[in-house]
Amino acid sequence: MGYVTSLSFRADNPSVGYIGGYYYDTTGYSRGKVFKTTNAGLSWTELGASLFDPKKYSVNGVVSDPANANRILVATAYYGVYVSTDGGASFTTPSQTTLRTTCLIEDPTVTGRFWLGTDNAGVWTSTNSGVNWQQMNPGLIALNILCLVYDPVNRALYAGTKGGGLYRYDISTGIDEHMAGPFPERLVLDQNYPNPFNGSSVIGYRIAHTGVAKMSIYDLLGREVAVLVNEEKTPGFYSVKFDAGGLSSGMYLYRLSSGSNLEVKAMVLVK
Repeated sequence: MGYVTSLSFRADNPSVGYIGGYYYDTTGYSRGKVFKTTNAGLSWTELGASLFDPKKYSVNGVVSDPANANRILVATAYYGVYVSTDGGASFTTPSQTTLRTTCLIEDPTVTGRFWLGTDNAGVWTSTNSGVNWQQMNPGLIALNILCLVYDPVNRALYAGTKGGGLYRYDISTGIDEHMAGPFPERLVLDQNYPNPFNGSSVIGYRIAHTGVAKMSIYDLLGREVAVLVNEEKTPGFYSVKFDAGGLSSGMYLYRLSSGSNLEVKAMVLVK
């Protein structure tokens, strides 16, 4: 294999590991490959790569399920994540076949939970060992993900992006924070996520200039029902969680102001 794009070892058995990548055939097409080691990398055996990717595009992530050594997940560049339940002898067709993946990691503390980075749709998560995937981008501005790392002690997921710097997602609170990277050039108010929502939702926003920023929630009669932010902010990317537990179902407006700049969007609460 000419290009290795991913490397992983089992936490419970470091002698077992996987590498994924690709090579170029004589016609110039890239063809995906997956190899497995059971002796800490001294030797490698190819898995059935031709079975999981009919067009043989590159592999960008390979991990095994911490709870099941025979379950292997393979992220491909253009056709989503293939899953094997027999140690790599065969692979199922992905539920999302249009995901252009860049990286794939597992949660060693929660059975069946994995995270997937893409180059056009942000971060996705699976809670059933890769059978289905759901998008999770609250507060995430840059959707081209280059790498993912999970901190199980602090329950924090880190995402390195192309052009948007570093983000940190708190698993406990659902808050996504921009840690480092380019400053925004203008005030931006993102659509809340999820929307419609039931109970709580996360709103991302970008501040271009230092000053007092205020974000308020209004009902359709123009009454202010909540103030989420009202403090001085420096330029950067932020997100805030809105708990609508005391409000009735319906449409609400949320408004962000900073200096002379103002942005307004609508959200729908469904109970």
